[in-house]
Amino acid sequence: GLSDQVGTHVIYGATSSYNDGSQHTGLGTLFPTGTRGSELGTIELTTIDQTAKDANLTRLDGIKLDIEGAELPALRGATEALQRFKPWLIVEIPGYNFFRIERHGRLMPIKASVLQDWQNVMCLPNAR
Repeated sequence: GLSDQVGTHVIYGATSSYNDGSQHTGLGTLFPTGTRGSELGTIELTTIDQTAKDANLTRLDGIKLDIEGAELPALRGATEALQRFKPWLIVEIPGYNFFRIERHGRLMPIKASVLQDWQNVMCLPNAR
């Protein structure tokens, strides 16, 4: 698993079935919720920075994160890699709305009709 530190952590899974009776076992999370609070076991955690060092990466073009609420800790654990490689990012950002800041601090929604809850967004560094 990816986070902002190297170590171990409990991983949690679904506690109930969906309305159609199926159970999605691929949505494990480090952060228990009402629907995903069943302890599945312990996993090893690392950081993107540590992974880049261990692999002696000379380039890192892109990072895609859709890791069930652990996106921010994973990005915190990628500070050196983000600064060094300036990769493109595709990140799931749950619960946020996107706005453009206009004159006098007026906020204008950015394609609010297109973005949905739990939307993946691509972030490109200015240098690309």
